[in-house]
Amino acid sequence: MAENNTEDLLGFIGKDSVTGFEGLVVAKTDYIDGKHWYSLEPLIPGIFIDIDDIESFHLEQIQFVRKTHINTQITRPKTELGCLIKDKLTGFVGKVVGVRTYIFGRAPDIFVIPRNEDYERLSTIFAFNEPRLIVLPK
Repeated sequence: MAENNTEDLLGFIGKDSVTGFEGLVVAKTDYIDGKHWYSLEPLIPGIFIDIDDIESFHLEQIQFVRKTHINTQITRPKTELGCLIKDKLTGFVGKVVGVRTYIFGRAPDIFVIPRNEDYERLSTIFAFNEPRLIVLPK
């Protein structure tokens, strides 16, 4: 499976090798430093957990157990890592350092730092739902 393909492991059942947490892989986040994190929704029979109540784990920690038959409709992000964006609502301008893609057709979340900040030294990253953003020219 291609590690850089956003859709490659979404919809699988995954298990964190450190904590034993097991769940449906509902999101993948790609970061500007090349790291990939997958988000798992707990498996509770008959109960759908809100997608905001997910746990995220580094790719290297997850064992991908099996593929499910869940419809993994994906809205592909249009925003690229490293580009400058402006939030339509607040006017915030920043650099994209992460992109999270979800199953179930949910719009991607974009992780942004202030445009003059250094990603390696920054402790705060802002998250925006992609439809709120305008990509600025370089």
